[in-house]
Amino acid sequence: MRPALHELPGFYAPRGNDKTKKVDLALVDRLSRHRVLVSCKWSVRSDREEQFLTDFDAYSKLESSGRSFDYVLVTNEFDPARLAAACENRSGNAEIFTHVVHVNPDGPRAAYGAPVARGRAAAGGIERALEHVATGRLESLESWFESLST
Repeated sequence: MRPALHELPGFYAPRGNDKTKKVDLALVDRLSRHRVLVSCKWSVRSDREEQFLTDFDAYSKLESSGRSFDYVLVTNEFDPARLAAACENRSGNAEIFTHVVHVNPDGPRAAYGAPVARGRAAAGGIERALEHVATGRLESLESWFESLST
């Protein structure tokens, strides 16, 4: 937990006076050496939305093995627009998060499904978030754990 990126296999140490990058949680497969970098955020504030892309770019630049790594967001965010944005966040032509994991997507699903008066923007965020839940792009913690074991 909270390792320096360069302590993980396949990442360079920071250059010069660059600040050491840390990740919230890192998982490394002992056999394949596949790396999973996990960002754990109880909520996704607007400053964190920008931080995700900045961190991903830094991790990508410090990658030294020439192999891909997974970047995973684990959250308990309930704002549908922020959840949808996390699922849709891209760098170049790829989604930055390999997995977007919600502690319990049944909670937001129940909250979004409640009949309430809401503006168009809120409704759009709800529709997008629910679509990501339906397609599995926004998955449960249980589902993600199961995928790690295969």
